[in-house]
Order: sequence, then C-alpha cells, then structure tokens
Amino acid sequence: MPNVPCGETGQIADADAIWRTFKNDINYLEYDVDAGGWRPAATMQAFNFDHTTHEMSGRWREHLQGDGWVPRGLVNPGSGYSLVYEADAGALRAVLADGDPLTVDHTPTGPTPPDCAHASVYWPLRMEETPARSKRLEVRSRLADLFRLVEGTIALLPPN
Repeated sequence: MPNVPCGETGQIADADAIWRTFKNDINYLEYDVDAGGWRPAATMQAFNFDHTTHEMSGRWREHLQGDGWVPRGLVNPGSGYSLVYEADAGALRAVLADGDPLTVDHTPTGPTPPDCAHASVYWPLRMEETPARSKRLEVRSRLADLFRLVEGTIALLPPN
C-alpha cells in the first residue's frame, strides 16, 4: 500500500521500489563479461538527470501495483522502451553524490496510471550547477549496479 496518497508529493519508503524503462540498445546496456550477461550501462541515456531540475524519472512500483499494474504496462515497443528495471528506493538514497544522498520522491504528473505513480530521483540539493563529468559517471555507475531487470527480454547478442 502506498505510503504517500495518490496525487500528493512526498518521500517514497526505503523498502519500496522504482521502475525505470530502458531501450533494448547498446546506449542503455553493456555486456558484463564476468556475469555473462547484459546490465544497465552507466551512460547518460540510461541514467539521465535533467540539466535544469537535476531529476531522473521513474515510476513508483507499489503505487502502480496498488492500481493493478505490472511492469509490462510500462513497456512501449513503439518507442523502443521494451525493458523495465527496478531498484529499491533505500538503495538509491544510499548513493552519495557530492557527499549527500540522492532524494527519491513521489512526484505525480497526472491523475491516472502511470502518471499518478511518477517518481523522481534527485541529485542532492537540486544543485544549480551541473556536477562534474567524473562525478556524474561515478553516480551513474553506482545506479547501474542497483537496477535489476524485471520485464522484457534483451535482444542484443554478446560481443565477440
């Protein structure tokens, strides 16, 4: 059951999860030789924080599940977003950027699913300056480690 009422903004509980869609594409995925499979890539395409708001969008799993949604409902093959990954809000919050944790909030963008379950992961303090490239890459790398595939089949072949 959601801990923030529908239509209201607020912090998402640590035990809840964020669903994020990815394209079945090498700009979003990288091959992990050690694990023998594909995983999210630490790229701007996969983990893009808006330059103005310093926000990365996702969907609040528990809110959508409360409305009867499953991850497949977020798949949009026409746009190429055919994979859904998830990460726990608490684990996302534990990622430090510039010494401060990321913020994970419910930020509805509309009255019906999936918009009512919009979630925002914010860079700390919604900084006015864009963080250094090395810091952005470090944070994206940590995020890539946290997200796990929950819907879709990766169609890419392993590299030679």
